[in-house]
Amino acid sequence: MILDNAKAARLRRLYAGYGPHAAALFVVVLAAAFAEGLGFAMIMPLFGHVLGVDALPGELGRQTSELVDLLPSDYRLEGVLLLLAVAFAMRGGLLVLAGGMKIHFTMRLRADWARRLMRHYLTADYVYLTGQKQGVVAHNVANETFRAGRATTVLLDFIAQLILAAILSLVLLFAQWQAALAVTAAGLAVFYTVRRSSFGYSLRFGRKRQKLYHAITATAAEAMATVRQIKLFGLEDRSEVELGHRLDQHTRAETWFSVFSDLPNNLLDFTLVAAVAVILLTLSHAFAVDLKATLPLIATFAVVLYRLFGTVGFIISRRMKLASTLPSLVLVDNLLAEAPRQEDLDAGSPLSDLGEGIVFDKVDFSYADGVSVLRDFNVRIDQGRTTALIGPSGGGKSTVADLLTGLLAPTGGRIMVGGREIGQFRLRDLRRLIGYVSQEAELFDATIAENIRAGWPSAGDDEVLRAAEAAHVADFARHLPEGYETRVGERGVRLSGGQRQRIAIARVILRQPKLYIFDEATSALDHESEQLIRDAMRVLSAQATVFIIAHRLTTIEHADAIYRLAPDGRAEEVSFEEAAIRAGGAGGG
Repeated sequence: MILDNAKAARLRRLYAGYGPHAAALFVVVLAAAFAEGLGFAMIMPLFGHVLGVDALPGELGRQTSELVDLLPSDYRLEGVLLLLAVAFAMRGGLLVLAGGMKIHFTMRLRADWARRLMRHYLTADYVYLTGQKQGVVAHNVANETFRAGRATTVLLDFIAQLILAAILSLVLLFAQWQAALAVTAAGLAVFYTVRRSSFGYSLRFGRKRQKLYHAITATAAEAMATVRQIKLFGLEDRSEVELGHRLDQHTRAETWFSVFSDLPNNLLDFTLVAAVAVILLTLSHAFAVDLKATLPLIATFAVVLYRLFGTVGFIISRRMKLASTLPSLVLVDNLLAEAPRQEDLDAGSPLSDLGEGIVFDKVDFSYADGVSVLRDFNVRIDQGRTTALIGPSGGGKSTVADLLTGLLAPTGGRIMVGGREIGQFRLRDLRRLIGYVSQEAELFDATIAENIRAGWPSAGDDEVLRAAEAAHVADFARHLPEGYETRVGERGVRLSGGQRQRIAIARVILRQPKLYIFDEATSALDHESEQLIRDAMRVLSAQATVFIIAHRLTTIEHADAIYRLAPDGRAEEVSFEEAAIRAGGAGGG
């Protein structure tokens, strides 16, 4: 069998909802195969008329003779040629229709899978996502879904050729059943001899190719993400060698697979000559058939066999290609059907404001590897006030921001909003109330205006401009040739760090959140940019609740409450003076 029960169940899941389209495509393919079979059946009376043979042998000869007798006697040749032309014209038209339907069907499937897979990643558990390589994720969405779609195309081609092979075999069976059975037996013997080894080899190749694709994409993506370090440390040659090694492996694997998968088609002519020779010898010696009297039959056999053997070679080749693309179908199905825990954005009670603020009550947090980050962590973020959290880099301060935004969940203790645990509220509502600015501004490859509008997509131009003014974006945007329509490049690469950060702040200002979180928002900026962003933060602190995570004391000097995160994961409230003393007196630290 080509597909066992598990694979069949997988296909049913992947193709759910596309049954009518698949049924229509099957009908068109079947009609095309019947038209081609009719065309080949007309070859015998055509050769018979040309050779002057009236009594055509076999059941096929009798059936076609009766059909030809319906034609006017003076125009038999023209009539047979017309039937032949009509049959193959119908076949051609149906194949064109089937080809268009097939591509449309597979591309719709690919688009559906890619959208679902993208949503799978975007709504997956945050901890799961942090363990994924970005290059592999992008490859799965863009390329594995395409290869899974190609697998569908190969499967449809395979089924179509099976139908055609069956119909051509019936034509031969009606023409001369003894020879047809001999050819069929020989063909089945060859097919079953190579089926297991070829399928297993193709499946192993498909898995190896998938791993190589992932490795190649991940290597290239990592190199582009760390290109500055590669240049500074002179690692260009190492990166090129690493990529080249994987590309060489891929080249060798693809070359050998191409050789083996094309072997049936490349041996077609030899196989056909050998088959015709066997048929002629069998008819002449085993059945004492007069070959001269059966020239129309022999000619029909030769033509139909050529097409049939080409079809069988195509089937074997496509079966190997189908096996090589099955890993892509398996991967897409596994990601969609066996996904890790997904975020449920709409589960829980509505949340319209933060009440009196947010309280961390004896919160513990440890990652899956057992590394403890927070322990008995107690902090109050009161409404309308600015609260700061300081501590050494790598001590877990950003983890607190991830807990506030629902990206992570406490492993112990509670985070309270309005007297209720934060997990009881809709995650979508919680995030709507929060504006988060990280140390590294994450911009989209779009215009300045589009990046700001991402904070609130339905905002008007005036609202975007006001947010830009508040975040000091206007200070540099007005001097750019295209102003707010300037594209910032991937991750904002065309702008400075300070400019990117101001756009990120404008984006959250446009959102008008109840709580602003600034996570080391000025730590990597020059003095001028830092001063502008500190000014924006001071303005916002007079309008909303602000939570600042920092190690520079200049960033938190206006805070109403300051907590220090200790190495053991606890937090203690300190004054600004105490924070300065513990930082070694570096007030501008």
